[in-house]
Amino acid sequence: MRFIGLILLALWAPVASAQPLAMVENVDDPALRAGLERAIGTVNGNGADRYRLQQRARTAAQRAERYLRSEGYYAAQLVPRVSQAQGAVLRIDLGPRFIVDRIDFDLTYDGEPRPTPVQSAMGVGDPLRAQAVLDAEAAGLVWLENNGWPDASVGERNVVVDHARAAAGVTLVYDAGAFSTYGGVETDSDRWRRSLLERLDPFTQGEVISRSRLQVFEQRIEALQSVANVTLTLSPPEEGSSERRILAALDPAPRHAAELGLSLSTSDGAGVTGSWSRRNVMGGDETFTLTAELATLRQGVDGALRLPHWRRLNQTLTGTLGFQSEDTDAFSQQEISTGLRLSRRINRYTSLGASARLDQASISDAAGDRDIVSAAMSANLVYDSRDDALDPQAGWRATASVSPATAFGDTDATYARWELGASTYRSLGDRFVIAARARAGGLAGAETLDVPADERFYAGGGGSVRGFEYQSLSPRDGSGALVGGQSLTELSAELRWRGEGRWGAVAFVDAGAAEAASTPSFGELDYAAGFGARYYLGFAPLRVDLAFPLSGVSKDPQLYISFGQAF
Repeated sequence: MRFIGLILLALWAPVASAQPLAMVENVDDPALRAGLERAIGTVNGNGADRYRLQQRARTAAQRAERYLRSEGYYAAQLVPRVSQAQGAVLRIDLGPRFIVDRIDFDLTYDGEPRPTPVQSAMGVGDPLRAQAVLDAEAAGLVWLENNGWPDASVGERNVVVDHARAAAGVTLVYDAGAFSTYGGVETDSDRWRRSLLERLDPFTQGEVISRSRLQVFEQRIEALQSVANVTLTLSPPEEGSSERRILAALDPAPRHAAELGLSLSTSDGAGVTGSWSRRNVMGGDETFTLTAELATLRQGVDGALRLPHWRRLNQTLTGTLGFQSEDTDAFSQQEISTGLRLSRRINRYTSLGASARLDQASISDAAGDRDIVSAAMSANLVYDSRDDALDPQAGWRATASVSPATAFGDTDATYARWELGASTYRSLGDRFVIAARARAGGLAGAETLDVPADERFYAGGGGSVRGFEYQSLSPRDGSGALVGGQSLTELSAELRWRGEGRWGAVAFVDAGAAEAASTPSFGELDYAAGFGARYYLGFAPLRVDLAFPLSGVSKDPQLYISFGQAF
């Protein structure tokens, strides 16, 4: 019992030892009193002699005086004393709160009529608060920088306090510099076409130069894949002219890049994916990427040429050409495909896309061996506010697509394929993230076997419903062969935890099914649950998941290993 008492005493002691440096008297405003207590601070120790208490009270008075002056109480009377009952005490008579009765601007400028900065953070009649003066000074500087004086700077402000009137005059001092208008852009490198920089340029000839729009220009250039760093400066103004050129110093990113990805699962098999990219192919930040995949179920080579800001800002044109061989329980095929995709970013989170694709495939499935040529158009909408694509902690991602297509050769079908998907992420404190995903799709216009096998819907496997064999949650024919479905429903939820170091863990539930009906249904879903470990590598987590079927015939757990979160 004595031991427990000592522990409780040790736990209580640190709390009891922190005391206010001095007790504040005669201040009724809760917000002002709280600010004073924060400014005065605390002291450790339960006991002190009278001399030390007097010293604490005087120190508290000095700190309180500085805080009160910053809040406009220039005539406050502070009386530090020692009370036998309370210890160090600070009695405060606030007096009047001084106000601002005059705001002036002292400007040094060059070549234009005197500018008048706006003062959005402080006005005549407002309390004379130090922070308000600083905010007004900053607002004036921002106004100058964004209205033709990008080199403006702040001088030494002047505040004159009149105690007789409990008021003050404030003079904000600036050196506005030279009035500046836009005279074009120049770069120190011929690696990039001038037309690319002009497309990224937010200014028009003769427009007043704005510091905020200079920052927009800089951010657009830094977003280019071929640029590692950029510095924008303004040329000196020419004699008799306000025009100034923007000088862009661009540091190139490495011309080539290579990436490697690995995956392993008991249901999907093993796979390795490698890509090689060449940046800035033609001087317009174009990127050519060659990707090769070698996996248990799929092998292929694809080439893609990406043209950013094609014909207009935030519009990308991508051309693709590839060969793939795929061998699954539902079908096997060898396919050559080519396509064009045009995407346009509408705002920070939203983009629209349209594409055209032509495929030629030799397919062996439940309907036999066939040669099929497919032509498809598609349109899609993407909303993505995730904070990280590989390890999201917050935000949403939602997609919607519709693709009318026609197939001819050994089959004759015209159909439309649609798909909706959404995932969301929310932090629960510092350690936990809850994530949820939903996906649905459907086919319309043709019988199942008339639709090319790789266009039908399948469920089961690492990217679908973990815990089940790849494509196993899909419709079968009378002989038990997998044929795929005309609709799909998938749901997933995860609770993710990350420790202080590199390790983390996850618990999850997946559900889903592909069905013969053309409309998705939530009535015949199969379920699985599991847990996993995460090892955070900096760029992405290494994922290891173990999933257990909760329904269906199979009861064997499935193991999945790859980079990045499951969704």
